[in-house]
Amino acid sequence: QAHLWFANVLIVSGRPEEGGAEVQMARTLDPLSNVAIALGGWVPYWMGRFDEAIRIFTESVELIPDFAPVHYWRGVTLARAGRDAEAVASLERCIELLGRTPMAISALAMAHALAGRAAEARGILVELEAQSAQRFVGGYYPAQVLVALGDVDAAFAALDRAIDERVHWLAAIRIDPSLAALRDDPRFGVLVARVAGPGTKR
Repeated sequence: QAHLWFANVLIVSGRPEEGGAEVQMARTLDPLSNVAIALGGWVPYWMGRFDEAIRIFTESVELIPDFAPVHYWRGVTLARAGRDAEAVASLERCIELLGRTPMAISALAMAHALAGRAAEARGILVELEAQSAQRFVGGYYPAQVLVALGDVDAAFAALDRAIDERVHWLAAIRIDPSLAALRDDPRFGVLVARVAGPGTKR
């Protein structure tokens, strides 16, 4: 577990190759770890090498077909690669295994949005809003969907809220492929600075 979470820190800090080595170390230490298997495609995903990540996540699905996280990561990667039908199928399998958690259904909404099915995506945004009355949803998941819908102003508002909520996904704000469309907007640099905190070298 320590190697896996250290890998995560290295990847979001811009040191992906070192992060990949930590993931491999985790696999070496515990070859049967579902989490280590499921996260094998982390580095290529975060770095935008989607075909490579899909290959790894697909191999992982064959090894652990009933482990929800591997279907999640495969699904979001397929969505980014434009393989819409496969992405939806993978994310629906994730939901079957995990339930309609904010993370799972927002990924499905993002896949629909990237495929041009705005009505389906916005329907899930309504569901996320309804869930927020009963559980923590946060602003980060809706922001990912809103970016895919092209609703940039609403996405920035959601990310601004996520910062106030201290959502942990914000650690990956600079490399998250789902936010790539925002990076040329001056508001994005302001958000990154807020996440990094005062006096932090960026």
